[in-house]
Amino acid sequence: MCLNKIKPDAPDLSVHTAGSATSDASSNQNLPCLTLVKNKMTRLAKFLLCLVFVILYNHSEAANYYFSQVSGNDSRTSQEAQNPNTPWKSIDKLNAVFNTLQPGDAIYFKRGETFFGTIHINKSGTAGNPIKIGAYGSGPKPVITSLVAISNWKSVGAGVFESTTSLSAPSVSVLLVNNSMQEMGRFPNSGTANDGYLTVETVSGTTRITGNLAGSPNWNGGEVVIKKEQWIIDTQKITAHSGNALTFTGGSSYKPKVGYGFFIKNHIKTLDKTGEWYYNPSTKKMNVFLGNTNPSASKIEAATLDHLLTKTYQASHLRVENLHFKGANKDAVHITGGSNITFDQVDIENSGENGLVALSVLQLVIENSKVKDSFNNGLNLRYGNTGAIIRGNTIENSAVFPGTSQNADGTGIGIFANQDNTVIENNIVRNTGYNGIFFGGNNSIVKNNLIDTFCINKSDGGGIYTFDASATTHYKNRKITGNVILNAVGSWGGIDNKSVNFRPLANGIFLDDNSSGIEITGNTVAGAANAAINMSNVSDIIIRDNTFYNGYSQLAMANNKLGRDLRKVTVERNILFSKTDDQYAYRIQSIKNDIPQMLSADQNYFFRPMGDGRNIYYRQEESGKIVERTIDREKWTAAFGKDKNSK
Repeated sequence: MCLNKIKPDAPDLSVHTAGSATSDASSNQNLPCLTLVKNKMTRLAKFLLCLVFVILYNHSEAANYYFSQVSGNDSRTSQEAQNPNTPWKSIDKLNAVFNTLQPGDAIYFKRGETFFGTIHINKSGTAGNPIKIGAYGSGPKPVITSLVAISNWKSVGAGVFESTTSLSAPSVSVLLVNNSMQEMGRFPNSGTANDGYLTVETVSGTTRITGNLAGSPNWNGGEVVIKKEQWIIDTQKITAHSGNALTFTGGSSYKPKVGYGFFIKNHIKTLDKTGEWYYNPSTKKMNVFLGNTNPSASKIEAATLDHLLTKTYQASHLRVENLHFKGANKDAVHITGGSNITFDQVDIENSGENGLVALSVLQLVIENSKVKDSFNNGLNLRYGNTGAIIRGNTIENSAVFPGTSQNADGTGIGIFANQDNTVIENNIVRNTGYNGIFFGGNNSIVKNNLIDTFCINKSDGGGIYTFDASATTHYKNRKITGNVILNAVGSWGGIDNKSVNFRPLANGIFLDDNSSGIEITGNTVAGAANAAINMSNVSDIIIRDNTFYNGYSQLAMANNKLGRDLRKVTVERNILFSKTDDQYAYRIQSIKNDIPQMLSADQNYFFRPMGDGRNIYYRQEESGKIVERTIDREKWTAAFGKDKNSK
């Protein structure tokens, strides 16, 4: 046993001479111990030296490969392609060599150039050495695209032009005229009466409706777009048209409703407005309405590929940065599986469905990027993306044309991310067909975002929206904090029963059925068609230190038959500013006599400068019948004991 321990970080540096008193037997007694320590330190030094060598070797093996559409040549060797002066040329070449890449390798596209095709990622990096795809040189980000310019046209009459050559795509979802995304032809046109919707007069099952189609062409082979609820717009293939009746294939689980709206699209006979277009899947030729304008005077482009970046399921440890993806018929970026994938300073625009789709990707980061002009969702993190970070992005123009988003629920959204441990912060979300941000899961944070102008063509949604599918589910530790939410527009088009008291249900913050475990603090919400904050059958909610301004209701809550009883809502220190005399601070409704059990409220500030103080509305069951009253703050406190210290 070594009785005298020698620590590696504090060795004994004393010098023993021949004549010293310690150089005899006592010194010799420690020689085996010293030898053992020296041997251990030698082995440690050798191990560290080998480790450094391995790290340096791996680092030196990482390679950069360059691509230029202008100066590139795919016949060059891999060694030549590592020199920016002798790059490869095409995405096809990249896909051919991608499985030979090693951790730490990088792919660089030349800035200011455009590359046609879909990048297929099928190789992983490592945690410390991801495979990177980025840009080199100076100028704008390199463009990855499937857009094809159409330059040869012939007139087919009535202001419609047809391409003289065929495209390679089986279908087309995206057409640009002078770099502007165009709406597919429709009847009636957008911007006409009822926002361009005809009215459903009768419904037979789920696949037949009638409406006023007198004098219109035969629409067989086209598509019918039906608003079935305020939040549901489904597109279905027309299989027969006779008189006022349309028969179509099945859509989602939602059934058409009498009094709601529909219109026709994806048919050559709809073209009568500048920019409207139709793609014939049989001839693969494009038709566009330009009126008296010569098509050669415009730059007209069509998307020809479904995706611009995909990856195999297992590919992980990837970084994509400084690229511009433009023009895809489905999802510009579509990735599934894997982990530790980052998109940084990436632009995505002109997507026929979603800008970016991620399914079951762990440790996904999307930051400092721009997603613009997506026909469905901007960012669609549908399932399995636990721990996603969505930070510092700008998401604009998602599903602004009705009938372009996908069928059923959860469509037409700026950011959709509903898994545990999601962080959505410092983003700008503008001009969205339905919800600005849809979040879910435990431990999720929605923080310091600007959401402006949403629920453009759907309603019953919100700038920030969540719901829980089950009344038995109880999520925890979720926060909505520091956000600015403006202009919950709400769509009137194609909705039945419009009246003086009817409003499209567009809300600033909407906690839909069974939402739970959410702290809402420090937000500013203004200009909501329905409510600045709306809650339905929620529980365990804290609403504190927010400013709610100029909504039809500043705070609304309902206990109804669609979920569990609304309970444990705390409302404190909020400003509730009703700008006009027909707006309310609170609108509280219940099918029971239970308002005292629904909420705790105090130290709030009520403003209604253009009207009297009667700006609290409630509706509940009393003595076996439903009663409703509009009262002031003092009577509210006297009746229910709430807001005793509010002003």
